[in-house]
Amino acid sequence: MKTYDDPELQAIAVKLTSDDPGIRRVAVMDLVDSGEPEAVELVIHALNDPDTNVRQEAAKVVDEFEAADMADALIAALDDDDEVVRNSAAHALADLKDPAAGEPLLKALDNSSDGFVVSGILRALKPLRLPAAQSPALKRLSDGDPRVRREAVGVLGWLKQSENIPALVETAQNDDDPEVRRAATGALVYATPQQVGQALIGLLKDGHWQV
Repeated sequence: MKTYDDPELQAIAVKLTSDDPGIRRVAVMDLVDSGEPEAVELVIHALNDPDTNVRQEAAKVVDEFEAADMADALIAALDDDDEVVRNSAAHALADLKDPAAGEPLLKALDNSSDGFVVSGILRALKPLRLPAAQSPALKRLSDGDPRVRREAVGVLGWLKQSENIPALVETAQNDDDPEVRRAATGALVYATPQQVGQALIGLLKDGHWQV
């Protein structure tokens, strides 16, 4: 492992090479207090630790670091065998909100078919408002996984492009999943009454109370 000039960070790096997973887990907790930019490298290292508890701890602390180069590691963590790691990675990706993370997110979206991974990536793309996310989000409105369709709706809603309104109206009216219909209805908030008034009147008769 790399040698660090900062004594505290170097001590943490040594702990992360320990044979004892308990020591490695404590080292991850120590990273939060280090305050060194290079600590990101060690967090990424910990996200790939062979021990589940260490990966869980790393996924929990990533929120403390604002670094676009962590996007690739977090995207990879969406495929982790452990549910806690996957959920923490998805949450951290959504909180990253760094435009520099857009390209790796879009690349990962194009290469993934797993519903949890795709929905996590779409959730992370939403606050970035990237024009390049429009086409893949529209495509995912027909995905078989309702989680994916719901997050795709969120991306389109945040983009606030008038050309997306017909697709959102169609989803709000006809999607099989009530949560997706509810999300699509809410995403129409940026449209004018002339664009969606009649559609919204029809949605007042939806069988799901939240819609």
